[in-house]
Formats: sequence, structure tokens, C-alpha cells
Amino acid sequence: MQKNNQWGNFWSISGGWRISEEFFLKEINWVNDLKFRVGYGVTGNNGFDAKYAATMYGSDKYWLMPNGGWAYTYGKTRNINPDLKWEEKTEWNFGIDYSLFNNRLYGKFDVYRRKVNDMIYEVNIPNPPYTKEKMHQNIGNMENKGWEFEIGGDIVRTKNWNYSTTINLSNNKNTLTYLDGNQSKINKGGFPTPGSYVNPIRLEEGTDIGSFYLFKYAGLDDNGMFLVYDRNNKVIPIGEADKDLDRHYIGNYTPKLILGWTQNLSYKNWDLGVTCVSWLKFDVYNTLNMYMGLPHAGEGLNLLSNAYKDFGHIHGSRDVLDFFLEDGSFFKIQNINLGYTHNLNQYTKFVERARLYLTINNVAKFSKYSGVDPEQNITGLEGGIEYFNKLYPQTRTYTLGVQLTF
Repeated sequence: MQKNNQWGNFWSISGGWRISEEFFLKEINWVNDLKFRVGYGVTGNNGFDAKYAATMYGSDKYWLMPNGGWAYTYGKTRNINPDLKWEEKTEWNFGIDYSLFNNRLYGKFDVYRRKVNDMIYEVNIPNPPYTKEKMHQNIGNMENKGWEFEIGGDIVRTKNWNYSTTINLSNNKNTLTYLDGNQSKINKGGFPTPGSYVNPIRLEEGTDIGSFYLFKYAGLDDNGMFLVYDRNNKVIPIGEADKDLDRHYIGNYTPKLILGWTQNLSYKNWDLGVTCVSWLKFDVYNTLNMYMGLPHAGEGLNLLSNAYKDFGHIHGSRDVLDFFLEDGSFFKIQNINLGYTHNLNQYTKFVERARLYLTINNVAKFSKYSGVDPEQNITGLEGGIEYFNKLYPQTRTYTLGVQLTF
């Protein structure tokens, strides 16, 4: 990486045991394949720009001079950290692959645990003595653990009819286990102007990635203003709450369970494929209600039709409040593909067969979420927010095409 940490050592080891080949399973005919896997390894993160460690120069900037003054001159445009080192990921995993009953039932199961050490992040630093306000540093460690399960089956196998289905389930949890002393917390997720004065997402040592940091709604006072629970769980007006100390970790935008379901049905020359996805037990911050759902928070914006019907009794304004946090769980029919294949050998020697197909994407979504779309970003450090000024519903598309095999 940098001057004081130019080299890194990364190694791994893995192994497997195909237990179905052992003598004690040879006579068990319904077990076609059974394999245990285990692995451990360390990798270095090379997914970053080379400019992290490159000295760059520019002109027409003010630079700090040795005498303590500032001069408009030519100089470095980036603070270089000589102690920056590799971000390392250590991972172990254990898995099982199986195929049973004449290969009609199959799948796999994996459990993993990853530790990321010396995470690279751009942080604020004093200016002066540094010429720029930010620098890349190794600021902390993170633990990622979860499991993945897949089960599939060929339900129907006949001369004309075939039906198979596969279900994938996964669970993942990220925890920030350590932050450098100079970076005790990192706030993420800003709102458009005019908006709230604080960020709704916070990263802090010992917390899970994706946690919202919000005022906890406790009701309304006689004037329709928000009441919240303070740091001691005492009910107070939101105007008296400390913007930092009286908020709570509430909810998370990482789904507890992600499901994928594919189904394939065929009859003679016809085939039908359906793909479904589902995210369960995760939270979405609904800025549509925050900005346009409160009758006294419009400030030049159009309001939702339910602003007076459902929220007309509320006189509060925009605040980072779990009142606007909702369960985003949904089930979605991702796509449907219908096709018909016809052999063309009897007509021409140039084309073997042709498949005419119709594909529909973003077919339907089922959710109790009151906003436009609960399927928001769930990766990175600032997901789970549906921004009212970036609303663009997913488009349902229809595609009619032909596949030719030569």
C-alpha cells in the first residue's frame, strides 16, 4: 500500500470430503451425492482507486507555508497517509452439497463468518496543518456472518411434462466491531434541503451496519407536536430533545431473510419460467410521508392526498423520527418468461430450431409499505431510505423475441 506498509501476505486453505463415496454409504441408493466443504483464507482489498496512495499536484489553490501563512500557489491536492495499509478480509466457511433420490432433490447449505480488519475510509482531519480536510485511514474492523440455503427439486419428469423449482434463502448480518479513537462514530444518509438537521443512519462501535439512529416517537401533545423518548426513556417534547444524545438505534435496512424462488414448467415444445424474490423484516425510511405527508411541513411542496385525512392532527415538522420508519417486507414476481420452440430441420439446413418467447419483467409486488417502493438500496453504508425527490417507480417491461439455434 503505502511507504510504511508496502507488502502483505494473504493465504488460504480449503478441503472437501465426498462422503457419498465412502463404503458405509455405497449401499444407500437414495443418496446420489453428499459432500462436506470447509475453507479458510485471507484476502487483501484491491477494490480501491490508486489515487488513495498517489501524490497529486495542482495549481490555483491556497497552501500552508512553513511560516504559518497561506499562499496561492502550486502544491499537493491530496493528503497522503504513509501508514495506510491493506484492508484485510479473513473468512471461514462450512458447506454441504447434496443430491438425493435419483438427483431429484438437490441443493446446498453454507455458513460463513468474515472479519474485515483495517477498513479504509476517508475521514476528516485538521486543516491546518494538513492542506486538505480529508485523508484515507485504516479506521476500524467489521464482522460479517450469515448463512445460505438452497433446495431444488425435479417435481415432475415425464415424456411431455417437466416441472422443477428451486428456493434460495439467505441471512446476513454486519457488525462494526471497532472504530479508531478519532472516529468514534460516523453519520450517514443526508436528506434534501429543506430537511432535517441530522443524519438518520449512524455507524458506531458495537452496532450493526444498517442501523437507523432516530428520535423515538412517543405520541403527540395537545397542540399536535411530536413527543419523543429521551436517553432515559422519559417523554419530552421533540423541541427539547438533544439532537445527538436523545436519539435511539431503531430498526435496520438489512433484511433478516432474502428469498429467491424460480420455477420452470415445460410441456412438449412449450416452456414457462417464473422468478420471484422476497425481502423480509427490514426497515425503510419513508421521506415521502416526512416531506409531503404532514400538512404543516409542505413549505412550497405538493402534499399527499392523505396529508389532511390521515395526518391532519399532526402539527410537527420534519424530524428524524421513527414515526416515518416502516417495515418494507415484500414479495415480488420478478419476471415471467413464456416460450415455444419449433424444430426447423425439415425446412432448412441453416437453422436448427427457433424459439419464440415473451418476457415480462417487474410483474407485481405485494407489500404493506405505504410509500412508492420498498425495494430500496440495502448495500453500502447508507441504504434503506426512499427519497421523495428521487421517486421513479420500477417499470414493467414486455419483450417479444426470437432465439435462433444454428
